[in-house]
Amino acid sequence: MAAAASDILVTTGSQQAFDLLVRVLVAPGDTVLVEVPAYPATLQALRLAQAHIVPVPMDAEGLQTEALAQLLAELPTAQRPKLLYTVPNFSNPRGTLLSAARRSALVELAQRYGFWVVEDDPYGELRFDAAGGNATPPPATVYATAQQAGSPGRNPVLYLSSLSKTVAPALRVGWMLGDAAVLRRCTIAKQTVDLCTAPLTQAMAACYLHSGRYPATVERARHTYQQRMQALVQGLQQHLPGHIRCSPPAGGMFVWAQIDHGIDPQRLFDAAVAAQVLYVPGQAFFPHAPDRHTMRLSFAAPDVPQIKQAVQRLAHAVAQARD
Repeated sequence: MAAAASDILVTTGSQQAFDLLVRVLVAPGDTVLVEVPAYPATLQALRLAQAHIVPVPMDAEGLQTEALAQLLAELPTAQRPKLLYTVPNFSNPRGTLLSAARRSALVELAQRYGFWVVEDDPYGELRFDAAGGNATPPPATVYATAQQAGSPGRNPVLYLSSLSKTVAPALRVGWMLGDAAVLRRCTIAKQTVDLCTAPLTQAMAACYLHSGRYPATVERARHTYQQRMQALVQGLQQHLPGHIRCSPPAGGMFVWAQIDHGIDPQRLFDAAVAAQVLYVPGQAFFPHAPDRHTMRLSFAAPDVPQIKQAVQRLAHAVAQARD
């Protein structure tokens, strides 16, 4: 992506970047579009801002731009959205990758209807097809797609990312890339929150990036997460066929799974907690009308032996929930 230092605002993680955008762009009652299932902290920030949250459906290829186009055409002019939130690369929680064609369609819709696209990209470098150096070229970011389109006027995309998913979770250094006027307003809002992202932490991040160790760190993370993802998906297919269904994600940290409708989701969660295995119930990822027969499982922290043990515990919990 073509960018100068003046195009970037350093933030305390990408979560703060989104919170700042909500502060400066969203007033109570404003319409905000969110792909669903969505990251729960995003929904929380929008609820606190008293936004009118409108879900946009996803499928195996990410946000459905055809459904978005229909939704926008049907919305009254007074309810036109201020912004749309999306995680196009290995979304949390579904792990989907938005196609290049859909990225172009999203940019065109944003320009036509005049809303901002908030592109949250903390997982974009965690591509499993890149593990071992066998990478296929990834789609351009939505921000770069808008740049390449060469349309007159402002770039409608505000790009967010972070080092917390690739270097260390405790390294709360993120950034926002986008329109100068929006960044200026976010800078003022940030001064009321923390004055600035800790300079010591920024210096540590800069030193690390200048050391040249970052590419090897990302490659190691890709390889490790791919092994853990495969252990989780294969374990579910082996021990819980028909009860828990999922597809292997192409990157990221999460597996999104469907629970058989013959199993009560609350009984399963209670049994899983008793068996000392945890997941996030799917209802947390919907602004309303949640699909309760879903779950998000993370393979970021446990190693392969722990994942295998966790699947066995989950199988035991499923057996108890079905009794």
